[in-house]
Amino acid sequence: MPDNPGTVVDIGCMKGNTLINLCKELKDAGRNPKPVGIEISAELAEIAQRKLKKIKGNCLHADALSALTSLPDHQSGIVIMSAYLEHEYQPRLVLEQIHRVLTPTGIAVLKVPNYACWNRHFTRANWCGFRYPDHVNYFTPHSLAALAHRAGLSIQRSNWLDRLRTSDNMYAVLAPIPQPSKKD
Repeated sequence: MPDNPGTVVDIGCMKGNTLINLCKELKDAGRNPKPVGIEISAELAEIAQRKLKKIKGNCLHADALSALTSLPDHQSGIVIMSAYLEHEYQPRLVLEQIHRVLTPTGIAVLKVPNYACWNRHFTRANWCGFRYPDHVNYFTPHSLAALAHRAGLSIQRSNWLDRLRTSDNMYAVLAPIPQPSKKD
């Protein structure tokens, strides 16, 4: 977890509850986060805005790519994407924007359906992860790592517990790939 979280962004924040709880924990730990939610649903964005305003936060009512492009470079210590990336038509562009807004020590935490799980193989077309037209992307641990790398991010954590073959979901922590320092 970054020492100074700066802006904490929750993409697909729904009513803002996860973002509010995380920022409360960070504040209790002596950190001073600035919460920013991103929500495409007007109704949910309005609810989140009311809640986030109470803790000096904000909810951007927009699609993720548009909202991320409005955020400043290298100001976010944490980006959350829980059950979001599988809905995104342009996941590489979103991950590139996350790379841009993250501080050099920032992290992006995500949860997506696990296309490599055994349940998908057994249940085939009845797998709970198939939700077309909602879900437009399906990730395996390998394809998620490759996509993240193309966007300038590396998998910092995705151990065997985060991507169990028996689980319909997988989790990962992404971070910017360190750039070589430039010599004057």
